[in-house]
Amino acid sequence: MVTRCPPSGDNLLDSPEPLLTTAELATWLQVSERTLRRWRKTGRITAVEIGRTVRFRLSDLVPCETQG
Repeated sequence: MVTRCPPSGDNLLDSPEPLLTTAELATWLQVSERTLRRWRKTGRITAVEIGRTVRFRLSDLVPCETQG
């Protein structure tokens, strides 16, 4: 289950956190890119769209309690 943390701000330039590509996140979660696209479509996971590219914030995926 993917847990969302409260947003710290909507401006991507305010946060130095890295944005993961679909391929990077699929490798990290050990699922297919198709699964990530399906999760995105159903709202199970959130993504950031920059133009025509899709990126994922690590903080949207890691439970708040483990972020320190």
